[in-house]
Amino acid sequence: MQKYSGDDDLNSLLAADPTLDLKYAGRALIRDAIQAASADGEYNSAEREALLELAKQLNVSEDVVNQIEQSVVQIKKLRQQEIELLYPEGKPY
Repeated sequence: MQKYSGDDDLNSLLAADPTLDLKYAGRALIRDAIQAASADGEYNSAEREALLELAKQLNVSEDVVNQIEQSVVQIKKLRQQEIELLYPEGKPY
């Protein structure tokens, strides 16, 4: 097993994968990062600052990050509404 230092340039790593559409891959990565950062129920300012730095590296504007954040929140709310509708007595699992 090899160690990975994690200091490679993100855009270079992404460019090395011919299956990625770089125009949109950054947005998807930002969405995934927001979901991961908020999985514990908290999305704090330090996490957001790190995501904004990542967004800069991926050429994703802060405005787009804001829209993705809003989308993630709306989707979580809709998922919660769906769960409450389907399982009015509580989740079965």
